[in-house]
Amino acid sequence: MPTQENKAIVQQLFDEVFNKGNTSVVNETIALDYIDPSPIPPPTPGPEGFAKRTIALRAAFVQEVEFGLFLAEGDLVAFTWKFNGVHNTFAGVPATGKQVTLSGINVERFENGKIVEHWSHFDFAGLLEQISGNL
Repeated sequence: MPTQENKAIVQQLFDEVFNKGNTSVVNETIALDYIDPSPIPPPTPGPEGFAKRTIALRAAFVQEVEFGLFLAEGDLVAFTWKFNGVHNTFAGVPATGKQVTLSGINVERFENGKIVEHWSHFDFAGLLEQISGNL
């Protein structure tokens, strides 16, 4: 699949699931053997885990995600993101109603037209500090 098509798929996927709550596109985009070693791993493998984690993150924080730069080369697509939201329950910390801001970068790897691997880098400790007030 051409690089620009991969980039368009990633843009659509993340906009649909994070900003619109539409997880119906997940099965079309995420491979059954999808793996994700990021700091907030999905609860189960494959598309189902991706969808469940997205729903949980949206419920915990996300008002809307702003996507920045998308770069694609070969089978990889990288992009920056930022969200501002209100903290509901997350990581064992009861809802505080605090404003939370978080930004990071993701890298998605494609194989046979679907995303098979995902890496996400962001300040997890800083996020926990924002919601708990201490670390």
